[in-house]
Amino acid sequence: MARVTAETPQELAQHATGWDRVSWWKLEATAFRAHPEVQLALARLAPREAWSSLVPDRPAFVQPLLAFAQIASLVIPAVAAFASLRAVLIEGDQLDLAVAGTAMGVAALIALFGVLSQRGRPESVHPRTMRTIGIVHLISALAVAVVAVQALLDDRLLGAWGIAGVLVDLALGAFLTIRHRRMPTDENRDNVERAGAGLNRRIDALPPAAAAATLTTIGEAIDILASRELITATDAARARRAPLGLLGATMTAVAGIVLTGCGATVAQPTGDELYQEAESLYLDFRETTNGVLAVINEGPWEVRTYGMTPSGVGCDDGWKFDLTRTTTIDPAEVAGRRDAVAQHLVSEGFDVDGMDLASGEVASSDVIVREQGVYSLLTVTLVDNGNVVVTATSPCKPGDKFELSRMLFGKGPLPEGYLPDRESPSDPVFFGTDRGER
Repeated sequence: MARVTAETPQELAQHATGWDRVSWWKLEATAFRAHPEVQLALARLAPREAWSSLVPDRPAFVQPLLAFAQIASLVIPAVAAFASLRAVLIEGDQLDLAVAGTAMGVAALIALFGVLSQRGRPESVHPRTMRTIGIVHLISALAVAVVAVQALLDDRLLGAWGIAGVLVDLALGAFLTIRHRRMPTDENRDNVERAGAGLNRRIDALPPAAAAATLTTIGEAIDILASRELITATDAARARRAPLGLLGATMTAVAGIVLTGCGATVAQPTGDELYQEAESLYLDFRETTNGVLAVINEGPWEVRTYGMTPSGVGCDDGWKFDLTRTTTIDPAEVAGRRDAVAQHLVSEGFDVDGMDLASGEVASSDVIVREQGVYSLLTVTLVDNGNVVVTATSPCKPGDKFELSRMLFGKGPLPEGYLPDRESPSDPVFFGTDRGER
C-alpha cells in the first residue's frame, strides 16, 4: 500500500478542503514522489503527523527484518558471553569456543552490515546508539576472551579456532566505542543538524532539470491554494521564497511550530541562518503591517517603536519584533476606517476580533488579530477624537537576540536620528544597517 499520495502537488492543492501545518509537508512529499531518497531525508525533520506521507514504501517484511537483525546483533554476543562465563566459572565445565566464537562472529557481521549500510546516510546514525552497540560487543568479547584463556590454562578448551570470531567481535566493539566516544553536548541540535545536512546532500544531488521542475510544480500548487483562499497572500509569498526542500520547515516555523525529527526539536539558528530567517520574517511583518497602515493613512506616521530591534520579552531564549505607530485622522472618518481595516485584514486571510472601550468623553474601538501569520498580536486602536495607535508583535522565534542585534546594529548605540522618527507606509522597507557586524 503506497504511503505517498499519487496526486500531483497541483491536484493536492485543488482537492484540499483545508490547509494546516502538516499539509505543507504533504505537498512537499508529493512534489518529491519521484525522489524517495529526498522524502526519507525530509521525514527526519518533519513532525510526526507527516511521517506517513514522507516515508517511502518498503515491502511489509523489510522493517521487521531490519529490527530483528539489530536486536540480534546486541543479544547474540551478550548471550554467548553469559553462556561462556557460566560454563567455565560457575559449572566448571568445558568451553566450546567454536560455538561462542561462531555466534559472536555472526553478530559482528550483522552489526558491521548495519554500519556499512548507513555510510551513505550518516545522518541516520545516532552516536549514542552506535556507542551502545560498540560497548556491548566490546565487553562481551572481552569476557569470552578472558574465560577462554582460563579454560585453556585448565585444559578445558574445545574448538580453539573460534577465537577468530571473538577477535572480530572485539575489534568491531573497540572501533565503534572509540569512534563514538564523544557525545554531542546538545543531542537535539545534533539530530537536527545531521538531518539537515543529509537533506542538503540529497537536494544538491538532484539533476538541475528535476530540481527546476519540482520548484515549478510547487509554485503552481501555491498559486492554486492562494486562488482558493486556503492560504493568505503573506503565506503564499513566503512559501514561494522557501528554498527547495525546506517548504515544510519554512511554513511551519512561521506558525511558531516546533518541528521534530526523531523526537528532536529544531536547533536554534545562528550566523547567516539566523540573519536570513529574521530578515524574511521582518520584511513580511513590515509589509503586512504597512498594508494596514495605508488603509488608515497613506501619509507619514509617527514612529514610537521602529520595529527592527529584536526583543526577548516573553520569548524565553528567543526573540521577536514589535513596532508602534501613531497618527491622527478626521474624527468623522474613524468608524469608516475601522471597518476598512477589518475588511482589509479579512481579505488578507486573518480572523479579526474587536473591542469597544469608553472612558468619560473619549471612546475607542479596536481591531485585533491574535496568533496568526506574521502576528502574535496586532492591535489597531482608533479613538473617536481621531487619534490612531497601531501596535504589532511578531511570533517568537528561536535564536540569540543579542547575536541578531549585533548583526543588525553592531555593538554600540545608534546615533540619534539614525532610524526615522516618521515613516509612510509606502516608504521602502529595509533590514539591517551599515553598522551591523555581518
